[in-house]
Amino acid sequence: MSKVADIVQWSGPLRHGIQSLEEECKNFVEYQEKIKSTIRDGPFPAPLHLPPEPSELDMLVPADHRNHEEDICEIWGAHMLNEWAANPNGFAEQFLWEIESSCNSNEAWALNRIIQGCGISGLAPAEVFLRTFSSLLGNGVVSLRQVAQVAANTDAAVLAAIEAKEWHRLLALRDVKEGFKYWRWRGYLIRYTETGSGPAALCIHGFGGSAEQFIDLMGKIQGHKLYALDLLGYGHSEKPPLSYTQYLWEELIVDFIRDVIRAPCLLIGNSIGGYFSALAACAAPHLCRGLVLLNTAGTILPPDDWNEQKSRFGSVLDRMNSGSLPPYDPAPAWLLDGFSHVVFWALFLLIEPILEELYPSSPKCVTARRGRSIQRDALDPFATTVVCAFPRFAPTCTLNELIEGFGGRVLVVQGMADLLQGGPTMQQKRIECLKACGADAIPLQEVGHCPQDEVPSLVASAIQEWCAKQYQTEIMRWKCTKHVQYTIHKAMRLLSRTR
Repeated sequence: MSKVADIVQWSGPLRHGIQSLEEECKNFVEYQEKIKSTIRDGPFPAPLHLPPEPSELDMLVPADHRNHEEDICEIWGAHMLNEWAANPNGFAEQFLWEIESSCNSNEAWALNRIIQGCGISGLAPAEVFLRTFSSLLGNGVVSLRQVAQVAANTDAAVLAAIEAKEWHRLLALRDVKEGFKYWRWRGYLIRYTETGSGPAALCIHGFGGSAEQFIDLMGKIQGHKLYALDLLGYGHSEKPPLSYTQYLWEELIVDFIRDVIRAPCLLIGNSIGGYFSALAACAAPHLCRGLVLLNTAGTILPPDDWNEQKSRFGSVLDRMNSGSLPPYDPAPAWLLDGFSHVVFWALFLLIEPILEELYPSSPKCVTARRGRSIQRDALDPFATTVVCAFPRFAPTCTLNELIEGFGGRVLVVQGMADLLQGGPTMQQKRIECLKACGADAIPLQEVGHCPQDEVPSLVASAIQEWCAKQYQTEIMRWKCTKHVQYTIHKAMRLLSRTR
């Protein structure tokens, strides 16, 4: 009997000779300077000798994490690409119609609200193409070279987006050799890391941050399987030009728990990541075992103000579902883009002073490496698109609404010297309002906006003690329930005998 040949997956680069990132290519600007070759035309010839390392697909997407929801064929993908190339405007109009006719999620609703306000001009350049083709590209149904050949004479924005996807593919291949992992979400590469064993916990970073801000904390929390990811648009994850809303990141977190962790977990979020974590906990409470907020972003109201707002207007989510919120006409794209570039210019000039304010009790945390990491992420293509997102957010739910909607256990660990949120007096007010929502609170004096990175040992101890206390409470509740059930069962048996 003849031996059946093994099937080995491989893929060719977008450009001649660019098989991997050289060590000196630390950021996208350096990568661009080294690009001397053109985008490859025609079919890519199979190499004479297949590489001995694992296939690219297995390196970037572990087999047990793959998503098989879209069963699509190569012919259909090529047909879609030709349809877009023949009539980009008509293709966009069809996309808008499909979004307007089906709002089956909060994120789709928020996108539809922008479209109703100003149509296609309200979306980011290349957004229609990416929302349609990203999954096809991620599944290999359509290749980057196919798109590049079509877009070369059709759409410069799409061509730039394709080059950005190639950069992140090469960056991911380098990262996995350094111990990081990647997960494909809707065709986009999302970097994450994991460590430990036990009940799962997922860490979500804040604005301008990444999973690396939780590395020290993850090494100090015992008895948990710790995960930390780079949100879409941050860190080493892809940064596609999209109309980002809070609900896009909410859905990413929920899908990560479902597809990668595959079990209910503890959510730990810092700054805007705390707000996204609260959104995810409210949207899928059955997947969240508890919520830890580290100097979280988001509006928190005193109890009387929240009750009055709820009685007069209802919750934001209720108004969304009822359709009572009007269409949204965002600021002009040129204005938001200019604002984003000013923010990034200030970031590069003032990165060390900013970090010193964020880490008041631990100036040793302000290292050159930390600053370089933030600057590297900011140089990725379309990184400024995320800054444009915040003025475009749909109406924001208060933390009161999200904590109430979640209905589970909440711990607040608050750095009291957080100048970004108004200093000690404002932090005390936030703690009091959060405690009124039922949260447990632990203030950390002389600690700033990122306690998990500034004093990881204190934060780890606070989380573990809180989890242990909650676990004991659950055990006692379970024992009481069992005792009541036993008593009722015994009484029923006695009653049946007397009859």
